[in-house]
Amino acid sequence: MAEDNTLDLKAAEMSAAARQRVEELIEEEEGAQNKYRGVLAVVLSVCAIMMSLFHLYAAVEIVPAYILRPVHVAFGLALVFLVFPVAKRFRHRLMWWDVLFAILSIAVVVYILYSGDEFGDRAVDFIDLGGKSPQFRVDIASDCEWVSGLCLARFAFASTVDA
Repeated sequence: MAEDNTLDLKAAEMSAAARQRVEELIEEEEGAQNKYRGVLAVVLSVCAIMMSLFHLYAAVEIVPAYILRPVHVAFGLALVFLVFPVAKRFRHRLMWWDVLFAILSIAVVVYILYSGDEFGDRAVDFIDLGGKSPQFRVDIASDCEWVSGLCLARFAFASTVDA
C-alpha cells in the first residue's frame, strides 16, 4: 500500500521542465492545438460530447448509412476546424476563418441530408447501350466533392496565412 502512495507522489511531483517537454513532444506529434477557456471551451466540449453520444446511439440503434456518414463528417470537420488552428501563431484564439470553415462543413452536410432521396436518386444513372447489357454510372462524386474541396480550401488558406 505504501508503494502505491509513493508512485502517486512521484507522478504528482513531475517537474515543470519535464511537463513542458512532454507537451512539446505531443505537439510535435499531433500539431498545434487551441486550448480555449470559458464559454468557448464549454461549447466545444458539448459538441464533442454530442458527437460521442451520437456515435454511441448509432452503435445501439440502426442509423442509416446515408445519415450516419454525413453527420460523422460534419461533426469531425467542424471540431477539427475549431480545435486546430491554421497556423501556430493563431493558437488559443478563435479566428473568423475557422468559424467560416466549420459553418461551411456543416452546411454541406445539411445540404446532403436535406436533399435526401433526390441526392440518392442522382447517384445512379441508367445508360442504355442499345441492346447490349445496361450499365449504371455512379454520379454521387460531384456532390461529395464539396467536402474534399472545403478541406483543400482550408489547407490552401493555411499555406497562404502561414507564409
